[in-house]
Amino acid sequence: MLARFKINLSTILTICLLNIFLLNSSFAVDNNTQNKSSLDIQQIQTRTYSATYDQVYRSVVSVLQDNRFKITHTDKDSGIVSADGTPEASENMSDAVATLGSYVIPFFGAFQKKKEKKWYVSCAVEKVSDKKTFVRINITAETKKIGFFTKAKDSSKADDLTTTSPEIYQALFAKIDKAIFLRKSLN
Repeated sequence: MLARFKINLSTILTICLLNIFLLNSSFAVDNNTQNKSSLDIQQIQTRTYSATYDQVYRSVVSVLQDNRFKITHTDKDSGIVSADGTPEASENMSDAVATLGSYVIPFFGAFQKKKEKKWYVSCAVEKVSDKKTFVRINITAETKKIGFFTKAKDSSKADDLTTTSPEIYQALFAKIDKAIFLRKSLN
């Protein structure tokens, strides 16, 4: 009986150790590690414009609104603009497709895991001189998984788009360039 107890004890210990190992590996968190240097990140996130502070500030706000971002905070004196939106809205997705999707998807996928994406944009506009203005934009994407069988640890993940999608910054700055050009031509 003692031999049988030792076998059962060693089997139980093995199973416990295996469970601990598997549980720890399943709770691993995706860290948002930066592979780029500070200088590389600033190069992606910043632009200097040969325009007045007022022209640049208004252009930044206008471009965010044109791309269906909801402006959550502005302070012209400090140069801060905060906004949020969805990737679909920022790509100027048609209203008909968005409306249709909101009715069809919940009906057919009641128990499926869904991903809700939201972008948070923060902009800092700084006057360098009378005709020179500095802009820095930071975009963070947050993905939330929603569903009946979604685990709490898998429910939310934030990602800095500087490392994963620098082309989004390029496109946004190109639109700001055009908006500034139009404002200059009107004056």
